[in-house]
Amino acid sequence: MTDHPLRSKALHAVAVAAALAGVWVCGELVRHDAGIWPEASTSLFNRVCQVWSSGVSMCDTASSGGAAIGIPIPTFSAAHGIGVRRMRMPLAFIGLAYFVTFAIWLTIVGRRRERDPWWRSMPRTIAVAGAIASALLLTRMVTGHSPACIWCMIAHGLNFVLTGSLLLAQPLRTPGTECTSPEFAGRRVARTRLAGIAIAAAVLAVGGMWYHRHEQLALARNIRSLTPYRDLVVALRSDGNLLAQEHYLAAPVDIPPRPEGMPLDASIVVFTDYNCPACRCNDRRLHAILDRVFANDAHVTVRHVSRCRACAAGEPGPHAAGCAAAYAAEAARLVGGDEAFERMHAALFSARGPWPDERLVALAEKIGLNGPRFRTALHGDAVRATISADVAAAQALGVDAVPAVFLDGRRVGPLSADNPLFWKAVAAGGHDAPGLADLSCAAN
Repeated sequence: MTDHPLRSKALHAVAVAAALAGVWVCGELVRHDAGIWPEASTSLFNRVCQVWSSGVSMCDTASSGGAAIGIPIPTFSAAHGIGVRRMRMPLAFIGLAYFVTFAIWLTIVGRRRERDPWWRSMPRTIAVAGAIASALLLTRMVTGHSPACIWCMIAHGLNFVLTGSLLLAQPLRTPGTECTSPEFAGRRVARTRLAGIAIAAAVLAVGGMWYHRHEQLALARNIRSLTPYRDLVVALRSDGNLLAQEHYLAAPVDIPPRPEGMPLDASIVVFTDYNCPACRCNDRRLHAILDRVFANDAHVTVRHVSRCRACAAGEPGPHAAGCAAAYAAEAARLVGGDEAFERMHAALFSARGPWPDERLVALAEKIGLNGPRFRTALHGDAVRATISADVAAAQALGVDAVPAVFLDGRRVGPLSADNPLFWKAVAAGGHDAPGLADLSCAAN
């Protein structure tokens, strides 16, 4: 037999590529079969399914229960003794295990060699059996006995490519060695070890994928069990009157005041942290809602919560830059009044820490404040007393997460804080607020 090494290498590479492509296709089919699939996915897999579904096949139909076999599994219980149950094994997963095993074998063991023992030819035999199975399944699809699936057809086509490459590839010759020579025996032992490694790796890979699929199915079941609660939350959020009634049924609390000379709390108080992404989103959304609902006549007091050591009496936390930013906001108020505070407040949320003095002073000058006066206020006792009072008030009120919104001395619940319908019900008796539904933190 004439040896064509380049041809043999090319066919081996084609076989590996076909196996890897089959892994991807069957992996996506397994995900689809498990139901863990985004409804509006724009992936290549779903786009091809959508295009093909307008013709003669539907991926959902092909992967929804029929494309599976039942594998008998022995069971034992004290009440019924030894029994047998049938475990559902999707054909897509069988194909995934098939292609994964071939990809690992061809990568680790490599090409077939002359004078290999008979069991080294088993991959070719398995590939031929797999090609026959693919032909039978394709026949069922073509004749209408099972739903047609474009990706299933592609997987079977890749299997034909894999099988053909293995059958056409010439065995690799090992010149200069005899079957009884020590060198030949050493090479045989080495290849036997590689074969054992490949088999063990394939078993571990397939077992891991099966376990991962089992966990994903359990997750999907848990998500489905929570659907009624999700529907309840959606219904509650859509009833602004009910949310407002629930809010005012709660007993009001006294919010600890700020030091003398600082602005009094308005009916709406927001505890926030400039180093908190959720606070940044809440600030934009809440102000947009209040401006529309109350026609720019809502009064909000911003109070500060920070977990840095300087603000919270040694309590460590990830928001170390929040304390310096809070100092800067109140220093701006001392220098330029409430309007300067609003400008600094917006500027601090628009940027990100850390906040060294030089950067804060530059920011103050950018919004029109006197730099030296701002620096003096930044390190003054009045600012520190204000921030300390805010932190103490938050602790007294049990604020353990920010942002925290209070309305008329009552904490606004999570279903209401960013809900336009709640604020509309508070302001005008529960009528819908046009144009507010599109204000979402995800869009910001």
